[in-house]
This record gives sequence, structure tokens and C-alpha cells, in this order.
Amino acid sequence: MPFATLFSSPTEGVADVWLCIGAIFIGPVIEETMFRGVLLRGLLTRYSATSRL
Repeated sequence: MPFATLFSSPTEGVADVWLCIGAIFIGPVIEETMFRGVLLRGLLTRYSATSRL
């Protein structure tokens, strides 16, 4: 099999690159903000402002 047929289009792997960038960088940021929001909301409802100090 010739090497040129392995990579038929130069833009074919662009979607894979963006998927990897999203999984590595964007995913953890979104996950962290979601869980911090849930955790913060839970702590704020459980404890008063004076007991947190």
C-alpha cells in the first residue's frame, strides 16, 4: 500500500485534533466549574456564613 493512500486528505485528521484538544483541555475546565458550582451550592446551604469563618 503506497504511503499517499494512507493519508488521502490533509484535512481529514483535523476533527481528531479538535477532539483531542477538547478532551484534554476543555473537558477538565468544564468539569471543574460544574462540580465546583455543585459543591459550593451544597456547602452554602449546609453552613451559615458565620460558621464558615
